[in-house]
Amino acid sequence: MKIAVLITTFSFFFQALNHVFIGFYQVKLKMHIQVFRRSDEPGRFGAWHCLVALKGAGFLPMMWIVTLASAVYTFVLWIKSDGVQFEIDREITLAIYKKMWPMALGGHF
Repeated sequence: MKIAVLITTFSFFFQALNHVFIGFYQVKLKMHIQVFRRSDEPGRFGAWHCLVALKGAGFLPMMWIVTLASAVYTFVLWIKSDGVQFEIDREITLAIYKKMWPMALGGHF
């Protein structure tokens, strides 16, 4: 079960990035890219889910497919974004870490 949580953590990370890209496309008035890609994703990966279910592969392969779907969709949005680059702002990152370190140390693993 812990492995499934780890796998889906990546899926949620990709979904969060997808929301950033959707905001980017809204500002650029290019929502047609996001809408078209989002409409054909469930069909493609739904077929993979059925295949894995019919083979009786189990729960973890299903989680990998969900994560792969999110990763592929994020990659497609990134490719279509015309030069978006990921950067880490040192000031903002340090401010976030200063606020969250007590919760991170006090959390249960």
